[in-house]
Amino acid sequence: MSEPIIVVGAGPVGLTAALEPARHGVPVRIVDRSPEPTTESRAIIVHARSLEMFERLGWTIAQTETERILTKALAEYSVTVERGVTLAGLTQHEYGVRVVLKHADETHESARTGWLVGADGGHSRTRQMVGSALAGKFKGEKFLMGDVNAAHHLDPHTMYTFFSPHDGPLLVSPMQGDRLRLIANTSTDEQRTATQEWLQQVVDERAEHPIRIRDARWLTVCEVHHAQVPEYRAGRVVLAGDAAHVHSPAGGQGMNTGIKDAHTTSPGSSPWSVPARPARPCWTATTRSATRSAPR
Repeated sequence: MSEPIIVVGAGPVGLTAALEPARHGVPVRIVDRSPEPTTESRAIIVHARSLEMFERLGWTIAQTETERILTKALAEYSVTVERGVTLAGLTQHEYGVRVVLKHADETHESARTGWLVGADGGHSRTRQMVGSALAGKFKGEKFLMGDVNAAHHLDPHTMYTFFSPHDGPLLVSPMQGDRLRLIANTSTDEQRTATQEWLQQVVDERAEHPIRIRDARWLTVCEVHHAQVPEYRAGRVVLAGDAAHVHSPAGGQGMNTGIKDAHTTSPGSSPWSVPARPARPCWTATTRSATRSAPR
């Protein structure tokens, strides 16, 4: 294969999707619109099956280090993330895809590829450009979430769930140093924007141990959506991760099911290792089943 596979999105899903062909000697490019890697922890749990997949690649990955270590692993195959690059156009033909990539300096590049992987998140431009859409439930529970630095005396090796008579429980996950992940149920009618003051109020109401937030690295209000694309493949474009399915953030389901998507598209179990041929109308059943574990 002379034209490299192009992966759009350099989160854990996109990095895994790029790493698999790279380690089999298949040329690959990976682009991401963000100028810098994220400093947010987002998914902080790596499932056992994901760890098994990484062990097959020769790496044992700590839960909060996934993205950094995958990037380093990809660099061992002389592949680096091209940052500040946005997918601006996409057209397909029988044996491949032509894309337009917009660079940070506003220049546009036209590139050809035999296969394109869209791992560009819940608001995927790749998904939009192939005319697909998520179908499912877009109204559900709401959570106030934050990654914070805080003064506390919690056991760093223990996850805590505090139950209270308020709107719901508070989940506290200690991370490195004084960093905590806080997740609290809120009313489905809640319309406030996430703030450090609001999160501190919730912690004071629900936590059984004193937690004093010093500063917030990341705050959001998340409404749980359960949705999935009808097909994971459109011609020679494959969707993976949040570009293909969205669901509750609890337990790192998004990252882990996305990693399984990416692993399923590896050489030997995917089209990467076969000669070019006309596109088929749908993706494989194995890719569809890999994400069926997400709650509906």
